[in-house]
Amino acid sequence: MAIQRTTTQSYPGTAFACWKQALAEKKFTAWLVVSVLYLVAMVLFLNRFLPFINRRSGIVLKDPLLKWLPAADLSIWIFTVIYLSILVTLAYLVNKPHLLLEGLVTMAIMYSVRVLTLYFVPLDPPAGYVRLSDPFILHFAYGGVPISRDLFFSGHTACMFILLLVVRKPLLKLFLAITLIAVMVMLLFQHVHYSIDIAGALIITPACWLLSKLLLRRMTVRRSSAPPVKMQPSDKDRNQKTGPFETGQLNQNHMKRI
Repeated sequence: MAIQRTTTQSYPGTAFACWKQALAEKKFTAWLVVSVLYLVAMVLFLNRFLPFINRRSGIVLKDPLLKWLPAADLSIWIFTVIYLSILVTLAYLVNKPHLLLEGLVTMAIMYSVRVLTLYFVPLDPPAGYVRLSDPFILHFAYGGVPISRDLFFSGHTACMFILLLVVRKPLLKLFLAITLIAVMVMLLFQHVHYSIDIAGALIITPACWLLSKLLLRRMTVRRSSAPPVKMQPSDKDRNQKTGPFETGQLNQNHMKRI
């Protein structure tokens, strides 16, 4: 008995079919490749840039909100919520390549802006600072040295906000909104960020997202503005439109009979 193979055409909504269709668009593929390569280069750059930032002296700000919050080590809870949110969002985006691209472009813009703000706004950690220990990154990045002066603006808040912005499903948006608020509150209790770092992320991240949508929209507009291909009508369509006695061959036969 022959085994009938199932083709992707039978399941147009699968991730493979969606990515195959998206990668057929040259501009989408170009944006995807550039975004991924840029983010990889950014990770390599940050591996040297953040230790440089960490060696500088900065300014200690007076934060009235942090004075009212007792310091606590919530690292395990912070990163559990962050990585859980990332996994859930990636599962949602696995068959939505254009939304994933939107998130990657937003991430690239956000990290570019953050490099500038970290360089031009040198800050020292707040009073009562409790070291934030990432169980994943600390083992292979920054030479194992904890980074404490990457303050303005909060990268964790910005990344969580990007997840919220790119999804379209209301229930998932609600879940990510709750996790975003939870991460912001825990970061403040950990005293690893000033409240202005959190507020800065909430202002700058939507601006980066809007810029990414503008860039990607221009790509879509240019693709859709291409002149349409003119289809030549078939003989059958021409006969139905003009009538049988208006075609050239029948007109010649009619003239011969006369």
